[in-house]
Amino acid sequence: MDDLVTWLREQLDKEWLLATEASRHDEDPLPPAGAHWQWVCDEHDEVVEPNPGAGEFMECSQGGWDVSLRSVEQYPYRSMPGFQGPTFVIRGSDEVSPVHGSHIVRWDPARVLAEVEAKRARIDLLADVLRAAAQDRTLDPELAAIGAMAEDLIKLEAQPYASRPGFRDEWRLT
Repeated sequence: MDDLVTWLREQLDKEWLLATEASRHDEDPLPPAGAHWQWVCDEHDEVVEPNPGAGEFMECSQGGWDVSLRSVEQYPYRSMPGFQGPTFVIRGSDEVSPVHGSHIVRWDPARVLAEVEAKRARIDLLADVLRAAAQDRTLDPELAAIGAMAEDLIKLEAQPYASRPGFRDEWRLT
């Protein structure tokens, strides 16, 4: 089980790194919370809430189709001292479907970083339970059951990464 915990932590480190890099503004690092993204109508600077049940593409309520994916956070502009604004992730697209737009903003870097931290905490807790169960050599049936459940929960945490290199068949839930 130690191999699975080590491998799973490596997968989470990769997720954390990608989300951190996606949060960067120019060369300046962001706070550890990451960037929050939103769609904004280019013509009117209004926030566009993607509605997956709407039409083929996202549209602005005041008219227009061009939307940009921007950070909610504001940063100083290097080219215009004294001014600040968002970081543009996707600038001026008129072909963003509401379902894809919804997915993108719901998995912004800030959300991914929070997910990674929660998973790390769960894995650490479950690994501690497994170690405690392994150290108790009395073979208490209740403790053995708790250890088996902790092992299954760690395997459950690994399932979203099953297609990545290094995942073993023995880690699959049967």
